[in-house]
Amino acid sequence: MSVPNDVGELQKGDRLVLGFHGLNSDTKAGLAARGVDLLDDLICPFIAKLDRVVERLVRDGFDIAIVGVRDNHHCRVANKLAAEHGRRCFVIERADDIETLPDDARVALVGQVTGNTEIFTEVIARIHASDAPIKIVKTMCSDSYQRQRSAADLARQAEVVILLDDGGGAAQSLFDVCAAVNKRIHRVRAKEDIRAEWFTGARSAAIVGGILVPKWSIEEAARHVRALCA
Repeated sequence: MSVPNDVGELQKGDRLVLGFHGLNSDTKAGLAARGVDLLDDLICPFIAKLDRVVERLVRDGFDIAIVGVRDNHHCRVANKLAAEHGRRCFVIERADDIETLPDDARVALVGQVTGNTEIFTEVIARIHASDAPIKIVKTMCSDSYQRQRSAADLARQAEVVILLDDGGGAAQSLFDVCAAVNKRIHRVRAKEDIRAEWFTGARSAAIVGGILVPKWSIEEAARHVRALCA
């Protein structure tokens, strides 16, 4: 098995397993026409929904405001879809950014699937308070709400927070919500990156992980921390 960097190199008879983000419909149609076997059951339904929603909204004449991180894949796709239909896409990275939307825009608000749910909630509250004529479509993953809420609760209770970073947007959002309530937070890619001096004077620590971090990795990191602090 290999991971192709350019799907244009695939030939008839090749099988392509699509990951969470999938491919746009035109690319998939072109691959299928060439005889490439596509397996796309692994595409995240929330990501697929976001792409469908954005495409429908821009077709209906809306500009897009997306709560997320500018360089995130979901925001880049939303910007691309908007541009293809002659619409604009505004990335809302902070709640205050909602105030910068142009008055002449017919805007629909969506959220990066793995974005910061607290910012999304605050933006919606500001829209309701201002009575701005912005269409709101909730596209964030339901797991993101629970994961970020639980992580923030742990971060408030612990003196030190270790975030096992899987490199995805969900991990960045976890870092942001935890860092807002606990400044002693450290991001690592593996338990070997954890340093004993981070726990100096601390009596409690919390370990949280990105959405792709398995439970056993978190448990392994916890054992490692206990050994460091013994």
